[in-house]
Amino acid sequence: MRLRQQGVRTILSLQTMPWDIWPESRKARHYGLEYRNVPILASPLEPCDEQVRQALLTLADPSLQPVFVHCLLGEDRNVFVVGLYRMYYQHWTPQAAWDEMIRSGFHSALRLRGFTTYFWKHTQIPNWVQRGGASVPSSGAR
Repeated sequence: MRLRQQGVRTILSLQTMPWDIWPESRKARHYGLEYRNVPILASPLEPCDEQVRQALLTLADPSLQPVFVHCLLGEDRNVFVVGLYRMYYQHWTPQAAWDEMIRSGFHSALRLRGFTTYFWKHTQIPNWVQRGGASVPSSGAR
């Protein structure tokens, strides 16, 4: 598996459909990769705080790094999570993180408005963020 050859230790999937998750988790384990799934629904509603927190803590866990994070198309959920990671763990400004999200293919359309609303309402570093573990996560390409 190419990810393993590139040094990736963990796959963080943000997928929500079991028929996508199950085969991928089996394949990851077959190749000796840790597999984590934190299902984040892409919708007009804001994502669940606990799922966003879980995804970010997975990315920041040094024992799991480097982490390859992805969703179905690699344009919205994973870019959203990486944008928050940039602010919380790498101390990027909200605007710099947002600009990278847009360049990476993030859609701020009405059907995904929940991500945009959540992002701009959560620009302050939350109390649960642990300092350290600030390596750059890999993001799934389209």
